[in-house]
Amino acid sequence: MTSSCLYVSITDVLIISLLLYALIIMLPGAAVYGLLARWLPAPISAMPLLTSLGLGLALWPMLLLYTTLIYVPAGSIWLYALLLVSAALIYRQRVYFSLQRPGLEVVLLAIVFLASLAVRLYFIRDLQAPLYGDSVHHTIVTELIVDHGGVPGDYLPYIPLISYTYHFGFHTQAALLIWAQGIDAPTSVLYVGQALNALTVLAAYYLSAGLFYAARWAKWAGLVSAMVTGLVSTMPEYYANWGRYTQLAGQAILPFAMVALVAAVAPSPISGEGWGGSLRQRWPLIIANIILIVGLFLSHYRVLIFYAAWVVAVLLWRLANTVPGAKAAPVEDLGVPPLAALQQGLDPTQIVQGERSLPRSGGSIVASLVVMTIIGLGSLLVALPWLLNLYHNYFGGLLNHLQNVTEDYLATYNTGSILAELGWPLQLLAALGIVLALALSVATWKRAGLRGLHLSALAVALWAGLLYVVANPRQFHLPGAGAVNNFAVGIMLYIPAALLIGYVAGWLLNLLGNLAPLRVAGGRARAALALVFVVACIALAFAPPTDTQGQGLFTAKQPDSYSVLVHHADLTAIRWLGQHSVASDKVLIAAVPAREFAGNAVVGIDGGTWVATLAKRQVSAPALVAGGERAQDPNLQTDVYRLTIAAWPLTSKPTQYNSTQPNGLPTSATYAALQQAGITMLYSAANSAFWRLGYLNSTPQHFTRIYDADGVQIFRIKY
Repeated sequence: MTSSCLYVSITDVLIISLLLYALIIMLPGAAVYGLLARWLPAPISAMPLLTSLGLGLALWPMLLLYTTLIYVPAGSIWLYALLLVSAALIYRQRVYFSLQRPGLEVVLLAIVFLASLAVRLYFIRDLQAPLYGDSVHHTIVTELIVDHGGVPGDYLPYIPLISYTYHFGFHTQAALLIWAQGIDAPTSVLYVGQALNALTVLAAYYLSAGLFYAARWAKWAGLVSAMVTGLVSTMPEYYANWGRYTQLAGQAILPFAMVALVAAVAPSPISGEGWGGSLRQRWPLIIANIILIVGLFLSHYRVLIFYAAWVVAVLLWRLANTVPGAKAAPVEDLGVPPLAALQQGLDPTQIVQGERSLPRSGGSIVASLVVMTIIGLGSLLVALPWLLNLYHNYFGGLLNHLQNVTEDYLATYNTGSILAELGWPLQLLAALGIVLALALSVATWKRAGLRGLHLSALAVALWAGLLYVVANPRQFHLPGAGAVNNFAVGIMLYIPAALLIGYVAGWLLNLLGNLAPLRVAGGRARAALALVFVVACIALAFAPPTDTQGQGLFTAKQPDSYSVLVHHADLTAIRWLGQHSVASDKVLIAAVPAREFAGNAVVGIDGGTWVATLAKRQVSAPALVAGGERAQDPNLQTDVYRLTIAAWPLTSKPTQYNSTQPNGLPTSATYAALQQAGITMLYSAANSAFWRLGYLNSTPQHFTRIYDADGVQIFRIKY
């Protein structure tokens, strides 16, 4: 599919796009949930729509992978066929989706979600395309999926790379919206990116309400976590400035996978046994875990490493957890809906268990290890086709890179504090949650039904600590340096921070609720609390950000200027270029050496970066030439770097990047290098001062201006 029209008014298609996106993501997940629901324990069955959302996010890249393997082309017919099958399965299992009047917490969750979505849509109100250089690559991959009707095997014709090993979960979602609505790839990437960003609010609620589901304050903890994620923390909303949508796609699935793992292996505060019952009864939960893990893997490899750290934290938590049996308590207080209670063979109005405790080791822990092993092996089996592709095309280069990581490389790759992107207020509140959980775990060591809840908060704190180890393994004499850096971990710490802050808020609300005046007030106190929550959401939605560099509090209301590479004038010019050039043309675009990489990679810096994507013409600095893919020319990266340096005299920049020395005029060697590289055109983007336009326009023997409008100039080069 060729992107013939990039600029699409938000008011024309946005509402339809969001509704279609929600429907597309939810239906397959709900179908799988309906098939498994009868055997799923709480909290999985306590939140059926949110569980369906998590399963849907994970399922789509798996469906695309396997239909590609069996040569079933994906497209509009493929999409609507899968949606119809999903709808039929949901109808057959409709008993598990019986809709009840939404409770107060559901209404409040909808409010914080919609407020967060509104902020994200306001952010993109004036954008013509997704932001920064990463978005170019994501749009290319989306186009490739649409062009191939499945997972691509290479990057041709956009980039001269002959392998494809990149994760594709986010790009699958963007392709789905193209097939459903017919919009172009850049618009789909922009819209899906914001919708996915808003879904992290629901994922944050799910994580907190799921891990603390046995507490009466679990839903309020989830609401506070959702508010922190959507309206307080700068991350993940700030991701839009970077186009960092693939990590976001993985992190949207991550909370669902975290809760599913705990549900599969943790002792229950209700029965003293695993939430899933015996090993034979746990197979639906095992299937759900496998789907979420494989979907996470196909969405982002680095986030899978974050999940692996959670597995270690859960193992340690499981060994430490000796939860006594809970005393009699209403099911509603435990966060278990009547349906989930009946599925577990419990009285839907009362749970009565005798005093009992699990041993620190023994059969129950062995059973948990067996379940984790089955989940791991099952995930490997389902992901095997893609793992084989990575084995042949990716792992070799990755291992070679990790084995040759130097201190100089780490000095540039792993800079900055891991907490820098979180902001000190959230750091302080999260630290308070850790202290509170530790204190209450010790204080309630032998009290029924409490210790496990506080240990859950400690497990999340331990997970955050393990993430630091993952980013800085050499400090602990471990291998793997260079795989994950502090920045990648730092920008996802909003997940544990939001949970810990929600935990503190939930515990405080529970403490206040036990005070005699508030207990007497009952519903009125609850209504007042809800009103405070709604007012807080509205106030936070309009709060200005404290910083424009991704630090501080409150979501961004407009893009940072550096992240806007392409303007409407560029889009018009690039469309014109595609119509008034031939496939053999190669365009010189503005690019500079990428200082953040140790090596000779270069990156595009203005609207010219979109020429390859939108006009389907070769460019001097193709996206991702610094990546791990195999190129048609093994020297591609070096050649691109040399071409960029050879063309430097045509720029208005100093002699060397970031120096103060004046730049000399082009020589015969300059034109010889351009001719040898096959350069036939030069693109000067709108609002760009990169090229020496005065020189270009005064040298007709070499440059003929063929386009000049709204600040964009395009030249044909003669030799």
